[in-house]
Amino acid sequence: NYVYKGKYLLTGSLRRDGYSAFGQSNPNANFGSVALGWTVSEENFYNSELFDLIKLRASYGTNGNRGVGIYDALSNLSTGKYLFTNNTSGAEYYVSQHYASRMENKNLRWERTSAYNFGLDFSTLKGRLRGNVDGYFMITKDLIMPRQLPNVTGYASVFDNLGQVNNSGIEISLNSTNIQKKDLTWTTGFSLSHNKNEIKHLFYDYVEDENGNLVEVDDINNGWFIGEDINAVWDYELNGIWQEEETDAAKVYSRFAGDWKQVDQNDDKLYTNADKKILGSTQPKVRLTFRNDVTWKNFEFAVKMYSYLGMLQQNNHRKSSDVFYDRGAPLNVPYWTPENRNNEWAGIESYASGFNVWDKASFVRVDNISLSYNVPSALLQKAKIVNAKISLIAQNPFVYAPNWGWMDPEIR
Repeated sequence: NYVYKGKYLLTGSLRRDGYSAFGQSNPNANFGSVALGWTVSEENFYNSELFDLIKLRASYGTNGNRGVGIYDALSNLSTGKYLFTNNTSGAEYYVSQHYASRMENKNLRWERTSAYNFGLDFSTLKGRLRGNVDGYFMITKDLIMPRQLPNVTGYASVFDNLGQVNNSGIEISLNSTNIQKKDLTWTTGFSLSHNKNEIKHLFYDYVEDENGNLVEVDDINNGWFIGEDINAVWDYELNGIWQEEETDAAKVYSRFAGDWKQVDQNDDKLYTNADKKILGSTQPKVRLTFRNDVTWKNFEFAVKMYSYLGMLQQNNHRKSSDVFYDRGAPLNVPYWTPENRNNEWAGIESYASGFNVWDKASFVRVDNISLSYNVPSALLQKAKIVNAKISLIAQNPFVYAPNWGWMDPEIR
């Protein structure tokens, strides 16, 4: 750490980490970081009365992830028995065997993230309003994941370093002192964050497209697509429930009235992967927190709220297929029936295979409300008690999720 004239700051670090679980060729890796800071409000030319503090920050650093089991890079020898039949005598007997059940990877190495960060710290109104604004861009390479192998190798997969995922976002935090008097203090804290990630590479397998250009292959099995969010929802688009007057059209897809209506995107009268599309992401686009603290004499009052906005969550309860007649139904829900036609809840025991129902799961939650009273020390001295506080706390009392069709949107 180095500080010059109280306004120029330099911080640097360099380290070498080792983890014996990685391949024998790459157990160690070097990581470092450097950060610069400039307190602009300390300069002689700074004469603004609006801001008490202006500080600019910039940093770059690398970090590693060792998310691999202690033996995952090594070959594994397993034992077993199988029944052998003698072709001549027809006698049967067990034969012991030893076989390699896991492929080794001597070159498995650390997953590495490089991060760029730019920030602003400020204070105004004589310190009553303080805040930070940070923007970042992160590149994660050599992700540790099992790579699928052809059956001819004798192995299903091997741990390897693959792919690249980029993350970018912004974080804002504000803290204010709204009232500060002898017996009354009121403070507020607010934060907002937004993150966007994008898959840049997966397995580095390429094919030619219809124009003869090389394009990287997507991982359909895991729902990972080049250029998309790693948490992207890739599924069938739903267009309500098949109604009785649509019985003939539903039979084309082997469906009946009361079943979910999947959209046939290419109109080939079949439901295939070609009909699936990116519907959204399970990652919130925006995260918010909001807190208020009020102190009046011996009383303390606090309210904490947070919100996740812009994400999807599975709500397969709306398939209406998770009922057990001998045990009861999970909830009194408006299942589709000929007398209760709707486009939100399928009929009981409707067709439910091969797709998911996705709901918008944005919510605002009042996470904590507390009211406390600090018992005056004059009343405690007689009982030889140093301090005592009486509190009334409501944990998770309210949640508002207008587009979510089940119980708590954070509980699957």
